[in-house]
Amino acid sequence: MFVHLGNLRICGAALVAALLVLVAGCSDDTSGTTAYVGSPATDTHSPEPDPLAGAPALEVCYAMSRSAADAVTNDGPEVACSQPHTSMTYHLGAFPPGADVSDPEVASRGCRQNLAEGVGLSAKKARSSILTYIWFEPSAEQWAAGARWYRCDVIAQSGDGPFKPLPQSTPFFPGGVPDEFFRCIRGGSEEGTQVTCDRAHGYRWAGSFEGTGDRRPRRAGLLAQAEKHCYDLTGTRSWWVTWPSADQWASGDREMDCFKQTRS
Repeated sequence: MFVHLGNLRICGAALVAALLVLVAGCSDDTSGTTAYVGSPATDTHSPEPDPLAGAPALEVCYAMSRSAADAVTNDGPEVACSQPHTSMTYHLGAFPPGADVSDPEVASRGCRQNLAEGVGLSAKKARSSILTYIWFEPSAEQWAAGARWYRCDVIAQSGDGPFKPLPQSTPFFPGGVPDEFFRCIRGGSEEGTQVTCDRAHGYRWAGSFEGTGDRRPRRAGLLAQAEKHCYDLTGTRSWWVTWPSADQWASGDREMDCFKQTRS
């Protein structure tokens, strides 16, 4: 503990000895001399929280693997976007200022709503492609420093294999979405297999519509909604429909996709 004496008028040898301050005689000097007992004062004021502590930059690219994409946080390594890469940071969002933990619904909604603009596509073109998003939150140390950001990366995902290398410049697909990134369905099972349209397929993406219901309906309810929309979008009674997972639906993603039967 120390006592800060400020600009004191100090007089008397006894007082000087007690305070361990050497002065010559009595003085009325108030020029700013400061006397301390013990160690000099230190600033104990806590630093202001920084909601962008450690925040990444936009349009930074990574050679992202599936295992890295499943992690809560990510710190690289970065690669040049002019070189082969499988993810690119396109949006930086924020959790509420008072949040103590991340909110998947907030992050998913922000990443989804900004995906098309982030890669330079219309909403329809983005939906027709296999482009999707992954998101990361700050590290424990960054949270402690006040960080409340989340990072959205675009990836191209088809099936369970590795992520597809992304275009090496933005905007993506200035000439239209090519078949190697366009969404198709291969039949043969009740659920079908989502593939890119440069591979064997039986159905090609034709459009999407917004499903209804605060909670995702059961299969029969989803198919009933598809009956109302997929014919208009495909122009045929031979169509396929896909819908979001229950978690995606809860986060606000209600887009249902209609695929038109075609010959690959």
